[in-house]
Order: sequence, then structure tokens, then C-alpha cells
Amino acid sequence: MKLISSERRARAHRAWSRELIAPTGHDRSAINHLIAAGRGPMSGGATGQGPALTFVNGPAPNFVVNPDLFNQRTTLNVFQGSQKAWPGFGQLVQFDLPKRGIIESVEVIANLTVTQTHGTGTDVLTDYAKALSIYSSGAIMVDGSPLINPHAAALTARLQAATRNAPMTQDVIPFTPSTSGAAQWEIHTVFPLAYDDATLYGALFSQSDSLQAQLWLTTEVQANLFAITGNDTVTVTGTLTPVFRTYDVPDVPTNQGGTVAVIPDLDVVHRILEYSQPIVASGDTTLYLPEVPGQMQRLFVWADNTAGALIDPASWTAARFVYAETETPINFNPISKLLAANARKYNGRVGAYNLPTAPFVNTPKVAVIDFASSNARNALYPANVTKPNVVVTIPNTVTINAGARLFIAAEWLEGIV
Repeated sequence: MKLISSERRARAHRAWSRELIAPTGHDRSAINHLIAAGRGPMSGGATGQGPALTFVNGPAPNFVVNPDLFNQRTTLNVFQGSQKAWPGFGQLVQFDLPKRGIIESVEVIANLTVTQTHGTGTDVLTDYAKALSIYSSGAIMVDGSPLINPHAAALTARLQAATRNAPMTQDVIPFTPSTSGAAQWEIHTVFPLAYDDATLYGALFSQSDSLQAQLWLTTEVQANLFAITGNDTVTVTGTLTPVFRTYDVPDVPTNQGGTVAVIPDLDVVHRILEYSQPIVASGDTTLYLPEVPGQMQRLFVWADNTAGALIDPASWTAARFVYAETETPINFNPISKLLAANARKYNGRVGAYNLPTAPFVNTPKVAVIDFASSNARNALYPANVTKPNVVVTIPNTVTINAGARLFIAAEWLEGIV
């Protein structure tokens, strides 16, 4: 497989589109122009025009790729799936993805009651950034293959980067250490199947009878969220609610008297997959990246010093990208060079619980090596280099605990031919 451009794919379908689609009424001229030119602005007044298909057996000969016509005729749907109970610490819960149109994203809303019972010991929240990651793994599985599978901490950082650190005041995690009582937590975790809502690159065509798509959530173990001693206890109950953003597939009349389904470019897969490597001591830790086909967009990097204690990247010495053993085109030394770049690109560093009210704030704990934040020429194509890897250097002033690991969530676009 290799990455191919959406424009190239659209051109391949354009000649067929001109002959096949026969719009009627007042919009014939405008839509013919879009098909002929292969471009054109979205028309808000035309949004949702025409009937939409709600069940088919996958892209077949009666489908045509035309992003502009799709944009004019589709309808956005935002709807809630079935709630499920919080399954307990370290447990798996699964949700079926809807067979409705094209899925842009899935948002899981956790409404939890966190009850502390203080006795002779202590109970402390290990890290607010870790608390956001109430899932040790969140995987979008399609026909048994993961499209997205990182810790929720990476998804939080990805959302902050994509939205340039827009306020996340909907996330509420009140916690007063060693104090009996119940607190209401609300945490939103977004699984972006599409790279962005404008292009829908990577969006999932879900209305296929043969497609099996699920969201698998594995909750964190208790020790990674709360440090508890003595006879103190912390219990969690509540619900998990999935919210789906989907787009209908417009059904457009044809010259032959029937109809054709119009879809956007779906020849690019959006993946966010996680990799890790033990940190055995201070100094260099090397984590090799997959030599995947496609275009690497971002690398989200963080270090877990066990039991939920994330190491602030500001305490690292350096981070560098290396390939072919010795080639080092990107070297952030001192590490402040990378963190300053993150702050500029995203209006602040990412990976934090950023409700701006003390004491419920914490230090950002995720660093981002961004290959494509400004333009495509800086993107990385891992399949074209040998043994790509990231090296993080931690000074000896940081105590490395047994079981510490370096994590990278790699985000890339992968073309399908």
C-alpha cells in the first residue's frame, strides 16, 4: 500500500460522474459545475438536500466518489448510543459502532461517582493527566484490526493539539486527598476516526452488512489512578455513554433513471497506534517506530514512571528523531526547544487537565513531535527510511522506578490502493 492523494482518486471518478449523475430542478447547473470542475465551496443552503441511504452492503458499482457533491447533499447526525455501566477497574467494555453512513468520530462520556472513605491511611490521586486516562486502552476495531488503540492520555493530548488547546471545561475531576465523600466526575474522550472534519480522511464507511466495527475500552487498574494506604478506600460507579458523529450518504438521481450513492474520498485510513519500551535507567531510551506505509503526522511521547506517575517532559534532557542508525535530522536538545514549539503550535503544551481552577490543575505531561503541523513537505514517510526511532534522554537527577516505560502514540494517514 502507498499513500495516494484525494485529488488523484477524485479525478479517476470524475468522468464517470459527469455522465452518471443527472441532478434535477434548480440545482442542476451548480452541481454540474461541481462535477466538471472537481471543486467548489460547500453550500450551507444545500446541506442535507435529497434522501440518504441508511443501509447498503458496502461500496459497490452504484457508488461514486465526489467530495463536493457529497458535502452539498449530506446531513450530519449526532446521536447517542446505549449507555453501559462502569465495569470496574481493569475491565473491558465493548460498544458496537452504528451501521449508519460515514462515521467521523466517537466520543465517550464518562459520568462517574468517585467515593472516598477515609480511615487510618491516605488516598491520593496519582496524577490529573493520568486521571484523564481512565482507559489503559481504547481501541476502534474494524474487522478485527485496530485503527486507534492508545491510552486515553494520548487521545486527550491529540484533541488538545487538534483544537489548539481549546478550553476543556466540560471535563471535571474534583478530588480532595484523604477526605471522605462522593465527587462527580465527567470525562470526555474522543476517538477521531477521521483526521479532520473538513476532509473526512480516514472516516469509516460503516453501513456495510459485512463490516464489523466496535469500540473496546479497557479501564485502568486502580493503582494507576489512586495511591491508597491503610484502610482507606476509593470506589467508582457510573455510566459510559458513546456519542457518534456520522454523515449520511446522499442518494442522487442518474441519467439511467435510478440513483447513485455519493461518497467523499475514503481511500485514506487514519490510524493512532501506541508503542512502548521499558525505561531501565537514566540516559537514552530508544523506541523504534513501525516502518508503515503512509504519512506520519504526529508522535505523542510520554514517560510513565509506574503507578500513574508521569514524568514531566520538562525534566527530560533531550528528544531526537533518528533513522539509519546515525542520521538525526531532528534533535531537540535542550528539551525546551520542543516544548516551546508545542506551546506555539497549540497555544500551550498538551497532556494536562487544564480546568483553570486550583487545585484541579496539573503540569502537561505529553510532548509532541509534529511532522505536519505547518505544511505537508515536513511530513515523514517511515517506509522510505530504515529503522526510524525516537530517543528520549532522561538525566540522572530523575529517579527511574522499576517498570517505568516510554510510550509513543503514532498518528498517520495510510493510503489504500
